[in-house]
Amino acid sequence: MYLLKEAQGHGIGGQLMGEFFLWADGAPLHLWVTEYNGRAIRFYERHGFQLTGERELWRGRLPNVRMARGAVSCSILGSHETRAMRNVIDHKTLSQNR
Repeated sequence: MYLLKEAQGHGIGGQLMGEFFLWADGAPLHLWVTEYNGRAIRFYERHGFQLTGERELWRGRLPNVRMARGAVSCSILGSHETRAMRNVIDHKTLSQNR
């Protein structure tokens, strides 16, 4: 996931992540992130991902690190995630009632 700099810091990424978690339905998740993108790594860590120690050079030159998040039930999601999911659910409810 990537947001333009002017869209960052407004809760959009958290809302998108909440939507993705709903779609994933608690399944384990894995992703690659550019190694020197500390802001992205911290974002994913806030959402329960952990560095696995795996590394790769994408196209032979861009260093990436692997992050993973184990299977979770909706009852143990963090407040950041439940707030994002609530926003998504509220938005869907509003959209359906129009």
